[in-house]
Amino acid sequence: DSWGEAKRLLYMGGTSSQDSFHIAGNDLFELMRGYPSGYFTGTGGYMLNLEYRLSLIKIENVFLFIRSVERLYLTLFTDIGNVWLNEKRFDPSISVGAEFSLIILAGDIRTTVSTGMAVGYHPYHKPVIYLRIGKTF
Repeated sequence: DSWGEAKRLLYMGGTSSQDSFHIAGNDLFELMRGYPSGYFTGTGGYMLNLEYRLSLIKIENVFLFIRSVERLYLTLFTDIGNVWLNEKRFDPSISVGAEFSLIILAGDIRTTVSTGMAVGYHPYHKPVIYLRIGKTF
């Protein structure tokens, strides 16, 4: 919540932030998958993310141009959250989905390429398909 400071509007939903095209942006609440960006708005809220990662395969030195394909894994996830504007009430929205990720080591650079699908419930949304490419820490 705003913790007594000036009210600021929080957004929950989507894979992109309000101002740019990357996951999360500056607000935790923009991580919720399965909903359009900024679908839920308010001045307070919560979000819970649960993931289970199942490693499918580990391959070393597969291709000459890639030093190492480290891992391919499947992630099953659910996001549960709520945003409220004036009154706090327990009325969570839920999205569920799955994601395939490939971790590639090219020199000292560790990169993850992921694609996944999420669908939101309460309210129901059509499935969202997304692609992520980024550095793995």
